[in-house]
Amino acid sequence: KVVVSIRLKPILPELPVLASMQLLFLNPPDIDLKFGNLLEVANWPMAKHILFGAANSAIYDLMVLPNLICLNWGDSTNDRTLSFTNLLPCAVMRVNIVEGHGLQNE
Repeated sequence: KVVVSIRLKPILPELPVLASMQLLFLNPPDIDLKFGNLLEVANWPMAKHILFGAANSAIYDLMVLPNLICLNWGDSTNDRTLSFTNLLPCAVMRVNIVEGHGLQNE
C-alpha cells in the first residue's frame, strides 16, 4: 500500500501531449514478493530480509519524498514545452477521516 503523486505538465497541442511527468511516493511502499523454482532460496528468511532491505532502500532513495523521478520527453529547446525539473512540494498535508456523524445517504 502506497500513496503515489503524479504530476503531468504542461499540456501541449501536439504529440507528445504532455511534456513531462513527475512521480513520487508520499510514504514507502509495502513490497511483497514470492520466488519460485530455482529462486526458492530467496524465500528463506535471511535471504528475504537482505533482498527486501536492498529493494526498500533503493526505492526509498529514488522515489519516496523528498526524492522524486522527473521524466521529460518534451522538446527542451522550445520555450513552450519547457517542463518542471525536480521541484519539491512546499508542503504535504495528509488527512485521514476517522469518523463521521449525521451524514445523509442520497
